[in-house]
Amino acid sequence: MHQRKRTAKRVAQRIDLQYFQRPHPLRRMRFRLALGATIVAVVWVGWLGARGEEGIYSAGPVSSPHAVFGAACITCHVGEGAYFKRVSDQACLDCHDGPQHNPRETFTPTCSSCHIEHTGAPRMAEVRDTACTQCHAALSVTSGQIEVDGTISDFVSGHPEFAALRDRRPDPGAIKLNHEVHMKAGLRAPTGNVTLECGDCHRPAGVPEAWPYGEAQFRTVAAASRREVMPVSTGRMEPVTYARSCASCHLLEFDKRFTASVPHDKPEVVRAFLERSFRDYLARNPDAWRKVEEPERRLPGRPMVTEPPARSPEEWLRRRVAASERLLWGKTCLECHALTRPAPLATQNERALPEITPVSQTAQWLPRARFHHEPHRMMACTSCHAAATSRETADVLMPGIATCQQCHHPGPQSAESRCFECHAYHDWTQKTRTKGKYQIEELLRRRSAATR
Repeated sequence: MHQRKRTAKRVAQRIDLQYFQRPHPLRRMRFRLALGATIVAVVWVGWLGARGEEGIYSAGPVSSPHAVFGAACITCHVGEGAYFKRVSDQACLDCHDGPQHNPRETFTPTCSSCHIEHTGAPRMAEVRDTACTQCHAALSVTSGQIEVDGTISDFVSGHPEFAALRDRRPDPGAIKLNHEVHMKAGLRAPTGNVTLECGDCHRPAGVPEAWPYGEAQFRTVAAASRREVMPVSTGRMEPVTYARSCASCHLLEFDKRFTASVPHDKPEVVRAFLERSFRDYLARNPDAWRKVEEPERRLPGRPMVTEPPARSPEEWLRRRVAASERLLWGKTCLECHALTRPAPLATQNERALPEITPVSQTAQWLPRARFHHEPHRMMACTSCHAAATSRETADVLMPGIATCQQCHHPGPQSAESRCFECHAYHDWTQKTRTKGKYQIEELLRRRSAATR
């Protein structure tokens, strides 16, 4: 029996190509439903608009700081066709001061292009990296030289090493300090063997705790101070001072007759203290100047000296002050400070005071970024700062970028690594006071009208 061959062309000829021109109940029902839904939607939107309910036009929930405006869209979307109009910079500047980033920038983004509203709870300050890299990936300026790296794409793979470490600049501090020695266990101190912790010397501002190795008034914390509100901290460490961190171990003794130390101050203040101390001692012991003094304690590079008897109280006073200054200028102060003398101390009557190199402590190693120690308090200091192996004052002990990248990188189990975490676009040193224009009653009335 002959079998008919079935082809695609034969099958296609069986399809009625004019089917859509003939009425069909199912098609009529779908058309009517679509038309009816459209009419209902238009009527509903028009009715809500006539009532002044602006929430229907919202692209999504507003951020928490803007929740006070409720559904009053017109507060930010100002002008004709406000509901469909982008928020202008002026609408933002009515409440916020946003100083320009840099006067030499070639492009200034609008507020709403970086701070995106209607995304819910996330803070609007947490801007996307693309808001920054649109310029900083290939940075250019309108005039002059670029003062920062011109090709930064992201923190993990496209960010340079921190400038303080990249340029290999030494720490400008003039204090002689060996961290490795100070971090050894069982250090000998006047109070016995001690083991220092980083927090004994380095501490953010506002921590109401005693300084265990400072002067007496710093080794106790009054109960009242614990109840006080802690001041707002910048996250930087307070400058290390002798009075708070060093005084109880590094004594400034000057003579066996006294238990007190000289003040940690300028040479002229120290000399005045010595003269006053020996005059007071002589007043209490009138015959002290007649006694033959024991030889001075040997100083490095100096022979043992036996003094002849003093011929008058004033001569005895000058000798004692000079001897104490030789100990201080020649040994005690040199332990930590760099001293220069206008002339050598050739005789006991030498009156030339030394000059002490001013101490310089860098308060901010990242001048173009911000860092706060408080969120990092769970970390051991030595996990970021290599102080245990530092022997030189010139060592810059801030961590390198590789240390930060161990925790700060993209991913669900990592710390935030976007640009805003450390950098700010606006130059807040140029901030001006914003003059408020809203009354509480006005905001409440507007919000109430928008939700009726």
